[in-house]
Amino acid sequence: MQKILIVDDDNELRTMLRTVLKLKGYEVLEADNGNTAVEIARSRQPDLIISDIEMPGADGLQELSELRNNPATAHISLILMTGKQHAKQREGMDLGADDFLSKPFQISTLLKSVEARLKKQSVWQKVAEKEIAALRSEITTNLPHEFSAPMSEVLVYSEVMENCADELDANKIREMARTIRENATHLERAIKNFVLFSRLETIGPDSDELFAMRSQLTEDVTAIIAHSVREQMESTNRKADLQLNLEAGRAEIGPELLTKIIEELVDNAIKVSAAGTPITVGNREIGNFVEITISDQGPGLTAEQIDKVSPFVRFDSANKSFHGLGLGLAISRKLTELHGGRFEIKSEPEQGTTVTVQLPAHLQQFHSSPPPPGDPELK
Repeated sequence: MQKILIVDDDNELRTMLRTVLKLKGYEVLEADNGNTAVEIARSRQPDLIISDIEMPGADGLQELSELRNNPATAHISLILMTGKQHAKQREGMDLGADDFLSKPFQISTLLKSVEARLKKQSVWQKVAEKEIAALRSEITTNLPHEFSAPMSEVLVYSEVMENCADELDANKIREMARTIRENATHLERAIKNFVLFSRLETIGPDSDELFAMRSQLTEDVTAIIAHSVREQMESTNRKADLQLNLEAGRAEIGPELLTKIIEELVDNAIKVSAAGTPITVGNREIGNFVEITISDQGPGLTAEQIDKVSPFVRFDSANKSFHGLGLGLAISRKLTELHGGRFEIKSEPEQGTTVTVQLPAHLQQFHSSPPPPGDPELK
């Protein structure tokens, strides 16, 4: 049975709404103020809330704001009721209200609005359940492979070294030790990325951790990019493929996290492109932002594949697309967005891929006025 929470300080109106909704087969919860409504919403998880705006204490807008800022209640649809046409309706829409009812209203109007909201909520729930099922399938399929494949090599080579040490020459032992180290390094990185991504997903918009993160500054973006990229390209014997187009600049992100973004994006570019093809890394200042681009000449991605780029999703290696758990791109995107920046992937089949990161460049301005969504436009 679907649950509807009615929030109004008018007892007679609540009684009328309760009677009508119960006759339609809904379970009805009630509250006479916004504070009580928020507590009920958290504990009982209604499918829909119908709330007055004008109430003593916490009004409907304060209630809506609290609900939308709490991940446990942000998904609940909310219909606001008001006896006046005023600016608070615009404010309610900005806060995420799903519909408005102007008092007095007809019962048929109320029921149509309720049915429309619940139907939409049901569609969203089915989509979310489908996405969760797909993610669960990706994790179940890919996570064991990501860990078991390198671990198998570690176990096999270490066993050979232990049991056949007297029969192996020094070169063979060095080769096996190198393979063990490479696989162990791969495992360590995968585990660290998994832990980092999980931590980033839990950082709230008003948390001390986010404030501390945004308080960091990289004074010399060029030096960080050049050092990180050259080290990676040399370690993979791709030094000759590197093309750097760097400009002086500073960014509102700590050197360690900027290095992490660059490392993950360059690692993806190395994986998907063949030796002998260029990997281009550049940066420039655009207004109050530092823009960093990493381009490769790999097989590229379709628009559909770009839409599916997410954690734990990997593409068929036969298509020469991204390998691994997909955490590198996810971590880079998340770090960029947490710092008030923008992240974009542009790619076409057989045309390569370019990943663009924009990060705020001026600490004082960013803290006083965060950039609005979509500004500036990525070219």
